[in-house]
Amino acid sequence: MIGNALMMIPFLVGCAVAPGPAGEGAEGADAPAAPDTVTIVRGSHTDAAGTRAWRLVLPAGAGAGAGGAEAGAPRPLLVLLHGCTQDADDVARGTRMDALATARGVAVLYPEQAPDAHPLRCWNWYEPAHQGRDAGEPAILAGMIRGVVEAHGLDPDRVFVAGMSAGGAMAAILAATYPELFAGMASHSGVPFGIARGLPAATAALSGTLEVDPDAAAEAVRSAMGDRARDIPTLIIHGSEDAVVSPRNAAWFEAQGVQLLPANLLRVVMVPGLGHAWSGGAPEGTYTDPRGPDASRMILDFFLDSEGSGHR
Repeated sequence: MIGNALMMIPFLVGCAVAPGPAGEGAEGADAPAAPDTVTIVRGSHTDAAGTRAWRLVLPAGAGAGAGGAEAGAPRPLLVLLHGCTQDADDVARGTRMDALATARGVAVLYPEQAPDAHPLRCWNWYEPAHQGRDAGEPAILAGMIRGVVEAHGLDPDRVFVAGMSAGGAMAAILAATYPELFAGMASHSGVPFGIARGLPAATAALSGTLEVDPDAAAEAVRSAMGDRARDIPTLIIHGSEDAVVSPRNAAWFEAQGVQLLPANLLRVVMVPGLGHAWSGGAPEGTYTDPRGPDASRMILDFFLDSEGSGHR
């Protein structure tokens, strides 16, 4: 059994127990206002696998074209994938990432699932057709990211991917199938790559009843990466009371990750008392818990502090 051994024990191979949700003074309460100088751009990406819309927020000094970085170094990009029933604007409001990221000079790309691709706007992370390279939603998202980086003069060596729930599961898929694109991955309340193919297995993963072989899960990542394999700093955040995506998924992420990464590049944070919600998020968004700790700050800190640590 690998599910419950690490749940509430701090500092096990990069695993930490975050302070529980707090009332007054929680980190999420003091997010900066979005600077007036940010630029918001909307567009879409189309390839053979389909079309998806996106929303991009550029910090001050990042231009709207390939020459936008002339005044300084190209800006990093955070790709943030929403969960089921959400869209780009919803997850931007709920995470406060527009203000938090642009204040640190980071652009944010919010891909958006199409309603005709899934009736609840979930990313199709559990379907085998969307779990590989050069096909399905991973191919669409990879093409979108490459196009946005090139068009807006962003730094291709500092692209990070994060997501919530179904978005967290898709973030793990992207890191495994397109490792050359990413300098870091964070999954909040998500499911690890390689443990569930098809709806029955996905349902068991969500409920925490799936039998997971950590060796096979690690091998799935190695196989997906192939000769592009590299160490991608990985942050996992999960609520101990999540009734939608079982907290056992955090344990599975850890059991998989310890076989793939040095200890300093893997961190698993269990938030006591948190349900299926973005920790420290704004009440203006759905699936948020304003009590903290602030997952958005945690993700930005982890990515920016770990730059240069991964194997390129």
